[in-house]
Amino acid sequence: MDYRCYSGNVNELPCSAAGSCSADLRAKLDKSTTSLVLKTAEGNGRFTGLNIEAVDLGDLIRRNLSLNEIFAAKKNISLELVSCPDLPPLPIDAGKINQVLNNLVGNAVKYSFPDTLVQVSVERSASDVTVSVSDQGKGIPEKELHKLFKPFGRTNVTATAGERSTGLGLAIVRKIVEGHGGQIGVRSQLGTGSTFRFSLPVPS
Repeated sequence: MDYRCYSGNVNELPCSAAGSCSADLRAKLDKSTTSLVLKTAEGNGRFTGLNIEAVDLGDLIRRNLSLNEIFAAKKNISLELVSCPDLPPLPIDAGKINQVLNNLVGNAVKYSFPDTLVQVSVERSASDVTVSVSDQGKGIPEKELHKLFKPFGRTNVTATAGERSTGLGLAIVRKIVEGHGGQIGVRSQLGTGSTFRFSLPVPS
C-alpha cells in the first residue's frame, strides 16, 4: 500500500457528510485555538516564524522518545528507534520539529492497544531525510484518510483508552513540515495499524 501524501489548502475546514459545514461546531470552537492554526500561514501557505539552525535530528528524536516513554508506559507500550543512520546537521527549527514528533508519537500511543510497540525509523536519501512513526493500533479507514491533515478533521477511529483529541494536531504538524519544505503522508490498514512519515530536505 502506498503512502497517501497531502498538499493543497490546509486551512480548509472539513464539512459534514451531508456536504455542508456545521455552524454549531464552528460556533463552539475556541477562537484562540482557531487562530493558532490560521495564523501559521502567510499568503503562500508557509509556516511563519521558524527559528532555523543546524540540528542533530537523530539526537532530537532520541531525546523525544525518552520523554514520551512516560506517557507510553501508562499503557505498557514500548517505544523503539529501529533505524537511524548517521545524519549531517539539518537546518530546522528544533522546537517545531520536536512538536511534530510529539504529535506523531503521542498519536501512535493514543491509538495503540496496550502491550504493543511503536516504532520510529529514519531513512536518508540524497535529497531528504524521512522519519516514520508506526503503531500497532486500530488503523484508519481509507475513505477517512483525507480528513487527517485538515483543521478539526476527525475520523471515526477512537483512542484505545478514551483519550481525547481536538482534531488540530495533524493540521499544525502538516504546516510545520511544509514550512520546512518537506512532505507528510500516511499509510494505514484496519486492524493492523498506521504509519505516518514526514520528510525534510537535505541541503545540497
